[in-house]
Amino acid sequence: MMKVLKTNTTITLDQSEIMFATDAGIMRNKENRHAGHKSSVTGDSRALDIQGARAEYAVAKYFSLPWSGRIFQAGELSEWRAKGGHDVGPLEVRSTIYRPRLNHMPMFKTDTKNVPYTFVIVHSPEKYELRGWVWGRDGMRNAYWYDPARFNQPYYCVPLHILRPIVDLAYLISKGGIV
Repeated sequence: MMKVLKTNTTITLDQSEIMFATDAGIMRNKENRHAGHKSSVTGDSRALDIQGARAEYAVAKYFSLPWSGRIFQAGELSEWRAKGGHDVGPLEVRSTIYRPRLNHMPMFKTDTKNVPYTFVIVHSPEKYELRGWVWGRDGMRNAYWYDPARFNQPYYCVPLHILRPIVDLAYLISKGGIV
């Protein structure tokens, strides 16, 4: 359990942490493509898997939670998730690269309603801003269902103003309120 609540929500990864998470992202991408899984978002799937792994590492570092960078073979991921597995401890992680006028966190129909989702904004390979968090059920509202890129791939566009402060999530975890 955490002993000290951290108020700084910008996490810096050092070179060895970046490399560890990068390797995990590359291997995840290979396994996902080998298993025939398609990415749920548009873009370079390899870069997105690396970004996701690094963001997970930053969340784990902030909350002092273990993160192994585990790679799943075909079929293992869905079985692990069915047994309650999450990205980092009891948390799911969403990330995006910083851009001006960033106004939402992505969530998807396959997401879990009773799990906290943390939103990470990537400023550089070293700098990760933990922007906030939301319970899945609060982010998966019909009012947020939208196709911002107009690629006929809608998803929940959770407004940033409804995200709760990351320190509140740290408090819940430290008190055992999220398992």
